[in-house]
Amino acid sequence: MDKAAILIDNGYFKRAMSILGAGGLDFEQFSEWLCKKVNAEWYRTYFYDCMPHQSSPPTLEERERTSKMNRFVYSLKKLPRFEIRLGNLIRLSTGEFKQKGVDIKLTIDLVRLSIRRDIQKAVLVACDSDFVPAVQEAKNEGILVFACYSRARGCGIHDELHSVCDDRIELTPEILKQMVKKNVKEGI
Repeated sequence: MDKAAILIDNGYFKRAMSILGAGGLDFEQFSEWLCKKVNAEWYRTYFYDCMPHQSSPPTLEERERTSKMNRFVYSLKKLPRFEIRLGNLIRLSTGEFKQKGVDIKLTIDLVRLSIRRDIQKAVLVACDSDFVPAVQEAKNEGILVFACYSRARGCGIHDELHSVCDDRIELTPEILKQMVKKNVKEGI
């Protein structure tokens, strides 16, 4: 049976989950569900994000946010077949924050897995057109690439990424609510 890797850009996924009204997702169940959708054995899930900003010294709110993220990352690390890839958060001159290194880590993993033939299928839970070259390279290596996205306003997928992927899996509130952990107090 073919093997599939799940690559989750959590910046996008967190926004989609919020807009779709889902939280406290069982990521292991979600990964298995995606693999069933693409008729493949679950190889591994790669999860991309970055830690929240902390001033020096950090405020109480910053410490709490970082502590919550640390607990979340730790819970993901305990899951089987999960790899966590963290980028950096930088402050722009405008005062806004931007993730750095997250997209490139996802791109490197997708191309590496494709070239090494570790997988035959990849499910990309992302929306950014920056991934188009990596998807095209994976396809050139014979990998089937699936876009997993939501049509909900505010979390759609870029047209170019949508069209370059071999197929698509749409996320809906009904689908995600089936995979919510029982007794979860904190969502992603």
